[in-house]
Amino acid sequence: MTFRRLTPGHVIAFMAALLLLLAMAPDWYTDKVGEQDRFFQHDVVPQLNTQTEPSISEQSAEAAKSHEKNAWQASALIDRIILIGLLASAGLGIAAAFMRAAGRERGPTGLATGVGLVTAALIAYRIIQPPGMNEAAVVKWGAPAGLLCVGLVAMGSRMAWLREHRDDAEPVDAAADPERDAAPAGAS
Repeated sequence: MTFRRLTPGHVIAFMAALLLLLAMAPDWYTDKVGEQDRFFQHDVVPQLNTQTEPSISEQSAEAAKSHEKNAWQASALIDRIILIGLLASAGLGIAAAFMRAAGRERGPTGLATGVGLVTAALIAYRIIQPPGMNEAAVVKWGAPAGLLCVGLVAMGSRMAWLREHRDDAEPVDAAADPERDAAPAGAS
């Protein structure tokens, strides 16, 4: 197994898939109340706390955390479908790179492209139509980062798929393939 066999498309899809797994952890959505609580958490002046009660800053952080959701925490049906698509896109992008590095000429690049495109469309919809009451919903930086990563997985997989199929479409040189000349004319 050598990673020198990877095409530029495989490298893009592989790196974007790894980044996609990281982009699923930060917050994707919150609401106005959670955003205000997070602002208050950072706005409070720290004081020496000799009490056993949580400080105002800690209370604001807990209140904000209850409103924020990342790709793993969003609970609507479409969010679960997006999560499955994100995991499938990342898994297929990584699997395609490892299969190519192992010497297989074809991998799941076509499937990674399709799953990545559908997932990117669902994330774009979810950014436009965030969960919860729309006037109170806030899209955090994790959602656009996830959209970018899954888009790069789809783009890299498409580049790799085109490269795989372009290699198949090239005409076979008779001098380079001695078995072709040895085959009988009537045999297929």
